[in-house]
Amino acid sequence: ATENANKATQNANTQANRAKQHADNPPKMGENGNWYKWNEAKQAYEDTGILAKGGVLYPTFTIDPNTMELVMHYQDDVAADMFVIDKEGYLTFNPK
Repeated sequence: ATENANKATQNANTQANRAKQHADNPPKMGENGNWYKWNEAKQAYEDTGILAKGGVLYPTFTIDPNTMELVMHYQDDVAADMFVIDKEGYLTFNPK
């Protein structure tokens, strides 16, 4: 009985330590705008590849009156590489 109690105590302490580790290292937004999640085995944050920014990402356009070029603007740097205008003038959306 004592052996079972000691094993149960050890398991409870292990799980409590894991819970504390995850509480101390919550998911966070990385510099690239993606969610980073704590990897318990590596003891480090890992990029999940999931964009942390909510809402709709969309470009806006203006025409430069001096050159008559179409200029595309983004909400922020996170969206900058998600939109491309090709040589034929087609707008392509490349989600991350």
